[in-house]
Amino acid sequence: GLERGRGEALQRLADSSRCMNEGETPFVVPVHAVESAGMASSVLNAYAYFGHPELWPRGFPLSQIAATREAQSSVVAQGAPSPSTADGTGCAMVGQFMQNGDPDVDAITRLTTYPDPMGKSPTVDLTFDADASMLLLEPFTYCPTNTQSTLHLRSAFMLMFIPMGVPFRVCDIWRGYFAQRLLWLIGGRTAFLPPVARQDRNPHSYHDDFMDELVLYKDTEAYLYFLSCWGPSPYATTLSDAAVELAEALADRGYWHGETVRGLVAFIQDMRMLGADDPALRNSSRSSTC
Repeated sequence: GLERGRGEALQRLADSSRCMNEGETPFVVPVHAVESAGMASSVLNAYAYFGHPELWPRGFPLSQIAATREAQSSVVAQGAPSPSTADGTGCAMVGQFMQNGDPDVDAITRLTTYPDPMGKSPTVDLTFDADASMLLLEPFTYCPTNTQSTLHLRSAFMLMFIPMGVPFRVCDIWRGYFAQRLLWLIGGRTAFLPPVARQDRNPHSYHDDFMDELVLYKDTEAYLYFLSCWGPSPYATTLSDAAVELAEALADRGYWHGETVRGLVAFIQDMRMLGADDPALRNSSRSSTC
């Protein structure tokens, strides 16, 4: 049942948190294995890796769907490289699990694929590959994550904060990309893992979802470009330092609101009071792609 699924998810993420040179070899996608035209980074569709190349996660840049589909097929077909092809330092600190049933896709997919635009016919029943290896993306290769089936280890508690002042169906995606960029600064990764849960969505209007996701359709490419070009200042020495600097930069560009920065600072203070880890930045990880 649900409790068993939660326990299994925690165990899988705990197992995956071992560094690549200490644990089982995950499927590691090397830097820029999938090139993304016009972007300072790469993107990869985790849904394709887990058996559904016809779908993409909510928040995946629309301009890259066709561009990455063929290239990604060849990358996945190569099989898992040995740890020597990666940097040997990537540890999973956030785990995004696939969801069977009605997974998290954008409203464009639902409006053009699903039979009822009002979402009153729960006929979607998809299954992801339960036997696939954990998927790790190297720095500057992104994939959307949500808050529906995601776990953070203690080393990434500072990155659980969800930005305020942005649409409901955007805030968790913006947080996920934000977290991926910052994890790389401490040698961390977001892991994509097989399903441990099934989602049955409540009936609601797909058109309303579409309107709530307009920011994703319009700004995701620019958001990722900015994240990849950004780098922490010499004064940032810890994960929380870098998180505040990046939040301020995102607010200056209009992606986040000023209230979000103040909220993040308060959240970090609370996390410190609770004893959350605040890992040091790695000097070797401070570079950007611009």
